[in-house]
Amino acid sequence: SNVHYDPSDVLKAVSKIKSGPDHDTIAAAVHDRITRANLKVDTSELMRALGKIDLDKAFEAHAGAMDGKLRKHSSDILKAVGNMPDHDTIVNAMHERLKTMTLNV
Repeated sequence: SNVHYDPSDVLKAVSKIKSGPDHDTIAAAVHDRITRANLKVDTSELMRALGKIDLDKAFEAHAGAMDGKLRKHSSDILKAVGNMPDHDTIVNAMHERLKTMTLNV
């Protein structure tokens, strides 16, 4: 049994399908609409609340907290830095190590 199928009607139907817009077209249309929208937001309550903040007091509290944290850990940091070898110690160790190496030139 030999089955013959002609796909021309399917191909014709597929060719009539209109493809939708691509993502760039949609994004551009949405962006265009948003930029043209006339949005009016009342920020007066927010501005009043921000105006009531005592910035000097807030910054002073923040600086005090930072200072407290740094003072707490500064002795550990200074101790660690103090225990680091100086450049002479590092150079001497490198020199001793290089003296024991065989270099093929």
